[in-house]
Order: sequence, then C-alpha cells, then structure tokens
Amino acid sequence: MEYFAASTYCILLTIIVDIGVKSEATRGVGAILAVVVALLTVACGGTSSAANEGSEGGKLTLVAYSTPQEAYEAIIPAFQKTAEGKGVEFDQSYGASGEQSRAVEAGLPADVVEFALDSDITRLVDAGLVDSD
Repeated sequence: MEYFAASTYCILLTIIVDIGVKSEATRGVGAILAVVVALLTVACGGTSSAANEGSEGGKLTLVAYSTPQEAYEAIIPAFQKTAEGKGVEFDQSYGASGEQSRAVEAGLPADVVEFALDSDITRLVDAGLVDSD
C-alpha cells in the first residue's frame, strides 16, 4: 500500500471541490476519484511511469469511457498548476466503455482506467491486467 502526503490530498480535494461547485461535469464521482488516485500515485512516488523515471513530472496514461471527459479536462490542468503536478503530462483516450476495455486488454497502455460497466473492469481482472481488489 502506498502512503501519500496529506498536503497532496488537501490540494487535490480543494481542486475537486472548486470544480464541483463550478461545473456540472463532476457528476461522475467515480471518474473524479479515479483521477485523484492516479494523480496521487504520480505525485507521491507510486508505480506510474512518472514515478519510475525518478524525476519530477513524467507521463500518466488515462483510458476512460467518454462521459467523464469534461471532468477530467477540468481536473488535470488544475492539478498541473500545483507543485505536485508540475511537469506531469497526461495521455488521454476516451471512447465507449467496452471498446476501451477491449483495447486495454489487447495492449493499449494504461496507467488508469475508468469504465462505465463492471464487466469492462472484470475483463481486465480476468486477463490479469488489474488486481481484483
């Protein structure tokens, strides 16, 4: 289990609350939580390519269904303006949940996935690409 700095949580929660008040795009709470976890992993030395490079910044690949795209497009730039997000780049791929799941199963690189259906995540669990917990 990774342990993250409380200051990073505070910064990201502030960003989410601020965006949540201003945007209807944050209705996808699951999408926001997925991005928060991913951003915390990158910022605090988790297992993403950004952390593995051993330097500030890096790249995180997000593969998601299309509904929360607007929320991600608000959260990511806000995170990049923080000290923890400085230099972190994002590759993003959006589409139908099932198509995205099949693409990841077929080899599309992804640090974070966010799908609409349990069966799309289960596909990746069954393929050994995602932990069951």
